[in-house]
Amino acid sequence: MELDELNNEVWVDEEFPEAVLVAGWSVPSADEPKLAGHDRRTVDVELLAPVGVFRLEDAVKLPDREDTLEVVGEPENYSHGPFGWDPGLEVVNLGGVS
Repeated sequence: MELDELNNEVWVDEEFPEAVLVAGWSVPSADEPKLAGHDRRTVDVELLAPVGVFRLEDAVKLPDREDTLEVVGEPENYSHGPFGWDPGLEVVNLGGVS
């Protein structure tokens, strides 16, 4: 994000700087759509990524999809469970860019 002449945040189109290796991704499957973030946006893809790589509103391009997706809400981090096991991954919810 950059600031315009009125100090408002605006999107800036830029090429994806580098590929990020992830464990995988899937389309949520449930009777009701999965919603995430403060705006309760519909989640189109759940991405399993290393902890701390993606932030809110990051743009994501997956190799098997033509569209660009956006990180919706904060990533779901399961590193602090009761049994001390840390998977090293978090669920990153992605939605379509409108």
